[in-house]
Amino acid sequence: MGQFNISNKGDVLRNAVHIVEFPANACCQTADVPVLTVPALTDVLMQNPNVEQVGPFNIGQANTEIIQTHNLMYVPAKYAP
Repeated sequence: MGQFNISNKGDVLRNAVHIVEFPANACCQTADVPVLTVPALTDVLMQNPNVEQVGPFNIGQANTEIIQTHNLMYVPAKYAP
């Protein structure tokens, strides 16, 4: 993919902008990823609202489903904490 200037208003610091290099496969889909089903994840969160991580899961494990996602998704700086 190469390099992109992703500066937004307010991103220029000391007259420099941020250059981000995305790997060639950054926007490609991942392989199959097993995740909890929505009801199973809801149960986990109801039992422990402060849980910070769930998983990893194995393909075929109970209460999981298979999804595909992207390796990387750009979030503009104004939306990042």
